[in-house]
Amino acid sequence: MPNKEQASYSDIKQYQEEISSLIYLAINTRPNIAFIVGLLARFMSNPSIDHFRAINIVWQYLVYSLDLGIEISTISTKNSL
Repeated sequence: MPNKEQASYSDIKQYQEEISSLIYLAINTRPNIAFIVGLLARFMSNPSIDHFRAINIVWQYLVYSLDLGIEISTISTKNSL
């Protein structure tokens, strides 16, 4: 839901920094958060307190699910004929 009031410059900057960090994580190691991060990124120009709360929930999820992520193996498989 869009913010009905204008957010302060410092709040906007902080929100944008946190979203950019979450976008980096979503692209590189945690694709499972990509949808919610994309949704929250829509409000980068004027975030509300509810948007900050949602970001905090995403950060809490990341802290409590440290064992999840992408694992890339260097073992190659050969097809036998």
